[in-house]
Amino acid sequence: MTSLDELRRTLEQHADDLHDAERHTRPAAVRGRVRTARRRRAGAVAVVAAAVLVVATGTTALVRGSADPEPAGPSLKDVSVPQRIEVLGTPYRLTGTERVAADGSIDTPAGGDDRFVTLVATGLGSGEATLWSDYWPIARVRGDQQLAAPAPAGDDLRVELDGAPRSARAEVAIYEPTGEPAPGVAADGVVFAERYDDRELVDARFATAGAEATVDVPADADDLTVSAYCHSETDNLWLHQSGTDGGFPCADLATVTPEALLRPQPGERTLGVYVTQGRNGARATGVDVTFGVALYRQAVAPTTVLGEDVRTVVDFNGRTWRLDEVLDSGPSEYEVDTSDGDVYLGVVYVRATEMLMTSPSAPEGGWGGFREGDGRQGPGTTYPGILFAGDRTVDLNLRGPDADTRLLVYRPE
Repeated sequence: MTSLDELRRTLEQHADDLHDAERHTRPAAVRGRVRTARRRRAGAVAVVAAAVLVVATGTTALVRGSADPEPAGPSLKDVSVPQRIEVLGTPYRLTGTERVAADGSIDTPAGGDDRFVTLVATGLGSGEATLWSDYWPIARVRGDQQLAAPAPAGDDLRVELDGAPRSARAEVAIYEPTGEPAPGVAADGVVFAERYDDRELVDARFATAGAEATVDVPADADDLTVSAYCHSETDNLWLHQSGTDGGFPCADLATVTPEALLRPQPGERTLGVYVTQGRNGARATGVDVTFGVALYRQAVAPTTVLGEDVRTVVDFNGRTWRLDEVLDSGPSEYEVDTSDGDVYLGVVYVRATEMLMTSPSAPEGGWGGFREGDGRQGPGTTYPGILFAGDRTVDLNLRGPDADTRLLVYRPE
């Protein structure tokens, strides 16, 4: 995934109330995740304490290959920030900095939704600054550090200071895309990336109204997944997979959606998608629509945990994470080593009738989970979010006859 919208979609997918990994390959799950994301965007409200600074941002991203750094804004001239960053293959350039206001807020200048910001902080002493977007903590600067990993710019952003003196200062550096495409197959600024998570691109095609986007299916198709994209300003367009029933509203696929469609059936040599006007209408012609399909193959072998296949490499919050530890079940409180930096967490569970998770790094109210009566027992895998450096405990309330769980600990590549 290479665009801000894709990163946000990933955040919303992984941050949903705990979900089973196998749902990713089902069409109904895609629509469900979209509805959940829309509800969250409409209802999220942040509570800000008066004593803290407040700042802006979204999801974290790894800085690679930055060059020719320049000073931050007037309050932090001694801090150098990179002029260019790269997020999962997409390049961005520095366009300016914004200071935190006296009341803790920050107003970023008008711009597109595809920007990134980096938190810059000084004078923290032994304390830390945590960056929030709405009610989600998304980045952290600790002690003598000065820069957080870049994050997609969002609304209602703030930073909270913990244990830092009143003289601590913070601002954000703002980045916009350079317009250079990330590696992969591209059309109209949209890219099927060469890789995402533990998967690599096999084949991809885009098409326009009246045509069909078709990819060749290799003979060995056992580990293939199918990604899709469809976008238009015209209402009520639907994307269909050839040879299958049903379809997707293009509005639900307006960002590149990994594992959106059904895998190729045995013996299939091609896989195609096309667009209709209305769910059961004729193929759309004479409208401005871009759509496409891509095949991906597992490039990094999964591992088995409690009988479940678990990905060893995951893209989340603009960073690539690799599985480092699998912690056995024990008391409700897990101790996780974050001395070397942030970690990304996953949970594998079986025979569970209730599971609730929280941590100092969790959003307000905790990471969520599922309760008795929801009918969920597993086996399943969920990815609640990032445990930031400095936070070391995860509380996992698990119930059910013979319930068992493992905590997956991923570290940045």
